[in-house]
Amino acid sequence: MTGAPKRQTKVQVRLKVQAEQRLTISAISGDETIGYTMTTPNLSEQEREALGKLNRATEWVIHWARFVMARKGYLFLEEKVIQETGVYVWSDPILDEEDSIAVFRLKAGGYFYRLEAIHAQQIDGIEYEYWVVHVSARLNVTAVSGCLFYITSVREDAEFGRYGARRDILASDSQYIPAFETEGGTIFDLPLDDMRVLFGLQAWEFPACFAGTTLPATEIIAVPDGTFVARAAK
Repeated sequence: MTGAPKRQTKVQVRLKVQAEQRLTISAISGDETIGYTMTTPNLSEQEREALGKLNRATEWVIHWARFVMARKGYLFLEEKVIQETGVYVWSDPILDEEDSIAVFRLKAGGYFYRLEAIHAQQIDGIEYEYWVVHVSARLNVTAVSGCLFYITSVREDAEFGRYGARRDILASDSQYIPAFETEGGTIFDLPLDDMRVLFGLQAWEFPACFAGTTLPATEIIAVPDGTFVARAAK
């Protein structure tokens, strides 16, 4: 199973040029290379391998997980992710519950990836999603703090609809993607006046992922009643 090939957008290219001044390191496994802003570049070979597996698993899960779960269930998905990528799904996914579009959690070699689709929008009959991945580490491995961002489109699925449809990755970056231009020329971006979206970004916790923006300056707090409160980040 493989996803559709990704194409770079003008936004991606501009972000990568802006990122040249940052301290970055790549987690490399096979032909997979994705940059992270990290607290230290001193990764062991085993740590690089674990991050490389998580990179591949992230894209596999974004593309295939809903399709597989709708047809075979969570336990089958759990085994399939291990079989395909060598990575573990370490808690039940959240799909279309309350205000969550999708949340998946992956782990390997002491590293944890939290994948969440934080915004979706229909444009010209196609549903686009904005995914953010937060990367963290246990204390017994080299510290890594980083993010991945993905723009996806939802394929048509006559059997299960959007719930069980595959997602095609259209753009990806280790830095915040402020906007994506669709094939029809419409801009898909995040409603930054929505505190639920800002909470999903967690920019105050991962400021290096939002270079050149003011997003890390504000912390969003989730209140038990389901609302959110904004305050200046410490």
